[in-house]
Amino acid sequence: CASWQDSKKRRIEAHGGGMIQVENGTFYWYGESQKMVDKSRGYGYSLGVNCYSSINLGGPWVYEGMVLTQNSIWVKELSDSDRPYIIERPKVLYNERTRRYVMWFHLDAADTGGMHHRRLNHRHRYWFRHAGVAMSTSPTGPFRFVHALQPDTLPSLDLQVFEESNGAAYLIRSVNNEYVG
Repeated sequence: CASWQDSKKRRIEAHGGGMIQVENGTFYWYGESQKMVDKSRGYGYSLGVNCYSSINLGGPWVYEGMVLTQNSIWVKELSDSDRPYIIERPKVLYNERTRRYVMWFHLDAADTGGMHHRRLNHRHRYWFRHAGVAMSTSPTGPFRFVHALQPDTLPSLDLQVFEESNGAAYLIRSVNNEYVG
């Protein structure tokens, strides 16, 4: 299967992504950059979040750049040894009140079998389990990292955002990747 390519014939790298459509009809597609593998730590990570734009969902898609990077994220609860962070599932909404584009994403640090694995005593690869928030005045970024949080003080993993026609917005997420019912 051939890869989907952007307007310059480069492979589109927008894994785990989401799209928004702005008032002028342009679509923006945000997704994880190509995964890099840290063999010494045993996991893959993205360098950041890419953005593509198009006036048609079928393309052509123009690469707008990496709008959020690893280096732009700083979390006081994490140390430099927790880098590179895991950045996944970026989703963007426009906040009419603040006139900002708000990006929500899964932000994590890999458990490589060290201190966090022993302390938490679980087999999960992720241990930080936060939602990250970044903002921009433009859909093409750059997005400025604001903070990491656990909504409702509960872990946050895979996520999605939804906005109703009245402007009410929701964060929908998996909590601890466990069935609760």
